[in-house]
Amino acid sequence: MKILDKYLLKTFLSTFFTVFIILFFIFILQSVWLFIAELAGKDLDLVMVLKFLLFAMPRIIPLVLPLSVLLASIMTFGNLAEN
Repeated sequence: MKILDKYLLKTFLSTFFTVFIILFFIFILQSVWLFIAELAGKDLDLVMVLKFLLFAMPRIIPLVLPLSVLLASIMTFGNLAEN
């Protein structure tokens, strides 16, 4: 593997994971916001809310993954063009 390939891969993966975590957090917050009326006022404990978020995660990953790849590639090649 060439030096440039290693640099691009390292830059892309670090950007990808950062963007993925940020977008995943945003989508989780949106999911909670959509179901806040059903969750609020029901005297649910923290474990039940965490189970709700855990079961919502597989639905969110296919939405976040393409956006993360797109943004990470744009940011990586933008950074490459800038430097």
